[in-house]
Amino acid sequence: MIKDRWFYLGILIIGIFLAIRLIDQSKIMWMFPLDYANDHSAHIAKIHFLAKYGYGNIVPNWWGGFPLLKFYHPGSALFALPLFYIFQSAQIAEFIAMLFIFFFGFISVYFMGKNMNWSVVKRVAFFFFFFGNPLFISYLRVGRFGEMFGFFWATVLFLIIIWYKDHEIDKKFLFFIPVYGILLVSHISVFMVFSSLVFALFLIKSFREKILILISGAISLAWTSFWWLPFYIGIRDTMVGGFYGLQRTLLTSTPYTLGDRLTSFIIPIAFLIIFYFSWKSSNKFRKDWLFYSVPLILCVLFITRIAAFIPFVNRPVPDTYNLYFLFLSLFMLFNLNIDGLSRKFRKIILTGLVILPIIWVLISIQLTAFFPVYGPLEDDLVSILPSVQGSFMSVGSTGRIYSHAVYAYAAIKHDLTTPSGWGAESVPFDHTSRLWQLQDDLTNDRCDEFTEGLDYLGVTDVVAYEDCDKLKECGLTRELKKEYFCLYRNK
Repeated sequence: MIKDRWFYLGILIIGIFLAIRLIDQSKIMWMFPLDYANDHSAHIAKIHFLAKYGYGNIVPNWWGGFPLLKFYHPGSALFALPLFYIFQSAQIAEFIAMLFIFFFGFISVYFMGKNMNWSVVKRVAFFFFFFGNPLFISYLRVGRFGEMFGFFWATVLFLIIIWYKDHEIDKKFLFFIPVYGILLVSHISVFMVFSSLVFALFLIKSFREKILILISGAISLAWTSFWWLPFYIGIRDTMVGGFYGLQRTLLTSTPYTLGDRLTSFIIPIAFLIIFYFSWKSSNKFRKDWLFYSVPLILCVLFITRIAAFIPFVNRPVPDTYNLYFLFLSLFMLFNLNIDGLSRKFRKIILTGLVILPIIWVLISIQLTAFFPVYGPLEDDLVSILPSVQGSFMSVGSTGRIYSHAVYAYAAIKHDLTTPSGWGAESVPFDHTSRLWQLQDDLTNDRCDEFTEGLDYLGVTDVVAYEDCDKLKECGLTRELKKEYFCLYRNK
């Protein structure tokens, strides 16, 4: 194995940078996120709605009423709910919940490393290399709360799988049932990708053990059917039913997918290289060829983009696969018999361990912005929302403030309603198409169609940025005008 001293610099650099990012992100506890690079507002709102209305009940604030968490994984919101009751703030609850994800993630990695006979230094290093890599830092900043929660449970699932890879299944395998089920309700994409390792375990086991794995998986599906069964039944009539993460990113050549396409090439290549080193240096690894053949085949399908055409496999977004392959790459690297490699290969790997943390931090600084504080635009908008009466819409783009985040803020702070909302996964296609048409009608000066759309959707108030004159021309009444925003009322 690689000696501890080669991990010291990585632990120091990534550890300090992760601490800086967590301190910076803590601003979210008192400053509601309104920026574009922001899923936090959606999760904060779901925690708030869960406490106010309860799981599965109709939330009137968005989309004209929608069933809470019917079409989105409820695990992370349920995890944060007790924290909401303690702190009486969804913003604080979400941030503290993310801190717990890092804490429990460290514990799961610690026990995984203990089972693999890693030193304490290696366990700490693995934690920082995975939970402090640029992708996970971007999850923290953007607010991929559900996926972060899912990847924690994925590490727990991996701990179980990697133990029973080399041991006979016994009564302790019962822990698989709640862990696998919680992973499903935490994030279905992470569940789907890491299920490949469950299948890998299934392949290498005896007939009796195969039956036990199947029964355990069936029980996991049974106890989580309260969520996935309504989700599956209703998915075809909603936007989430037509979501194919790999096709949307890997098969397009637009500038905004360039980062995904590059990352989805570099990380799988790194996985294949480390796989080769592991195969070359270890007889035990070669004996486990059947187990590792599953992620290997999945990697080949992913890097060749064939995965984008395979049902179910094409549903997760590329980052889910990238973190999966990164996790396995790190696991193989930390178990690598480096003495079984040539001097040239050893030098490449050890140099990479020194350089990689520096590169990762530089990438994060360059590509992942820090938490944005409010400026005049945000202050202007926040000051105008208390004057809204009835159902409202936000029109016009500032390039800085995200309209869906505005709807989350308005619902939490002022209990306002809107025919729009955050996350259209539970919304029929015809409703979302009317919302898109509404902005298009205003942009193209189709006043009759615009006001008809407002009436159809039950909109009484419109908050606008740089479209104030258009609203006046369309016959709406001005109620309030600020420096950047205005409030108009539908007659």
